[in-house]
Amino acid sequence: MNRDDILDAAAQVFRQKGFHGASMSDIATALDVQKPSLYHHVKSKQEILLALLDRALGMLVDHIAAISSQTLPPDEKLRQMIRGYLSALAANADLAKLYAERTCTQIQAVEEPALWIRNHLYHDVLAQRVSSGCAGNR
Repeated sequence: MNRDDILDAAAQVFRQKGFHGASMSDIATALDVQKPSLYHHVKSKQEILLALLDRALGMLVDHIAAISSQTLPPDEKLRQMIRGYLSALAANADLAKLYAERTCTQIQAVEEPALWIRNHLYHDVLAQRVSSGCAGNR
């Protein structure tokens, strides 16, 4: 059992029971281990949640940044960013549900920097689109 195994199992348990409805015992059961073994790898359910959110936001930010750096017209960049964002959410239903729920206030500590990066990249693409005179073409 490694950290990725724990995060994968926890994401499934959180999707099924919700963050507040899930317990460390549920996660340990999903991994087929004893709860003390789980605590050997992670300190708390919140630590797992924050790691999952960090994973989800990292995937989205990496995808958006890769598109942003391409030499495409701004409107095409924006289209690809939106498609990629929706595809990532569809391909990672467990993480998408967690991201959408925003189930505890501690999420803001991870979420705010990543949201700033994501919004900054989207803003850059929109600014390129407007400055290139493409805003009214579609």
